[in-house]
Amino acid sequence: ANALTTGGVAEFHSNSPDTGTRSVVHIQNDHTSAVNATALKVVQDAAETAMFLDQGADGIGIDIDTESTTKHAIRVLDAKTTTGKVIEIGECDALTTGNIAKFYSNSVSDGSRDLVTITNNSTSATGAKALKIIQNAAVAAMIIDQNANGLGLKIESAATTSEVIKIQDAASTTGAIINIGKEGAQHSANR
Repeated sequence: ANALTTGGVAEFHSNSPDTGTRSVVHIQNDHTSAVNATALKVVQDAAETAMFLDQGADGIGIDIDTESTTKHAIRVLDAKTTTGKVIEIGECDALTTGNIAKFYSNSVSDGSRDLVTITNNSTSATGAKALKIIQNAAVAAMIIDQNANGLGLKIESAATTSEVIKIQDAASTTGAIINIGKEGAQHSANR
C-alpha cells in the first residue's frame, strides 16, 4: 500500500439500524498460555497521532474491563517527553456541574495505602513542584473535607533551615490571612 495518498489500508463500516448487542470489530486472544501475544498493536513512525477516537454520541469514549489484580489497568511506558505533558486533559470548557477527573474508592480493606500518590523522586530536581494548583476564580483553591475523627492535614517535613509552611505575597487588607473558626467562635491572625 505504498502508493496511498488520501486512501486507507482498511475500512470497516456498518450502517445497520439493529439494536442488538454486537461488536463491529472483534479481536480476541483466547488462550491463557499465550502470555506474549498482544491483541492489538499500533505502530506510528510519523510525528502524528497514533490513534484517534471520535465518540459522536452521548456515550462513554473508552471502557476498560480488566481482571488484573497486581498489574496496572493503564500504563504509560518509557515516555520520552521533555517539555510536553505525558498526560493532558484540556479544553474542558463545556463543564457545568461535572468534573475533569474523579478518583473514588469504597474498599473496606484496612490495609495502609495512598489513593493518590505524587512523587518527585530525584533529589536533584530542585525546580520541580510535586503539585501546583492555580485558581483564578474568587473561591477556595483547595478544600479538605475530613468526615471522620482523624487529621484533616498532616505535614511531615525534613526541612532544617527552610519553613514548613509559608504564606507569601498575601494581598489581604481588611481580611484575615489565617482564619480558624468553629461554629460561631473563631480566631483570626493577620501578621
